[in-house]
Amino acid sequence: DPQEASSYTIVRKENPNGIVIGNIGGEATVDDAKRAIEMLKANALQIHLNVIQEMIMPEGDKSFKNILYRIEEICQSVSVPVIVKEVGCGMSKETVASLANVGVEIVDIGGFGGTNFSKIENKRRERLLKYFNSWGISTAASIVEARAVPSMEIIATGGIQNAMDVAKCLSLGASSVGIAGYFLKIYSEQGVDELIKEIHLLHEELTMIMTVLGIKKLNDFKFVKKVISGETYHWLHQRNLI
Repeated sequence: DPQEASSYTIVRKENPNGIVIGNIGGEATVDDAKRAIEMLKANALQIHLNVIQEMIMPEGDKSFKNILYRIEEICQSVSVPVIVKEVGCGMSKETVASLANVGVEIVDIGGFGGTNFSKIENKRRERLLKYFNSWGISTAASIVEARAVPSMEIIATGGIQNAMDVAKCLSLGASSVGIAGYFLKIYSEQGVDELIKEIHLLHEELTMIMTVLGIKKLNDFKFVKKVISGETYHWLHQRNLI
């Protein structure tokens, strides 16, 4: 809706030198993608995949034909990096391999464990689809699933709460880690100054963890020896990933 453009252009206006990532759905065309990038002066573009959410949403899309083809077209046609993102159900190694085959170089695995859009959409339904509330691959397992595709850069999101969660994601193979709900709660309840303070504290705590492990760079996390247990171990063992 062109009338809503100002609610997007304001992002770059207020943050002229920061990293801005556009976000579109899998139904978007190349023209949609280019329009989003231009509107935000975006540094990168996310294409989000939310099949489960759409299925549960009463007015949601029920057809997902040619999404992979459209993603391939966008990757070939835009001048910024393209990130394909899940929104709470995680990604399997098969999904990540399919994306790599059409030119995707970065995935945000959006693992199960953060905001549960199935529960949100089920609250809007008369006939509940409760079995979808527990549908998905955990963030930890999904990182290892994606790591099975060597060429892929991995962004880990989905329920990240503290510096130790960040450290675990990096050690499992993520290139970077995103935090949403935890930060949003601090901002909504305590304000922006407290949020900024929390971000600085998280950085300090991550530095402490690195010191204890004897590493100097974030990339060194992947070389730290790990012991995987519990449900994550059983998942990865059955999937022949460990």
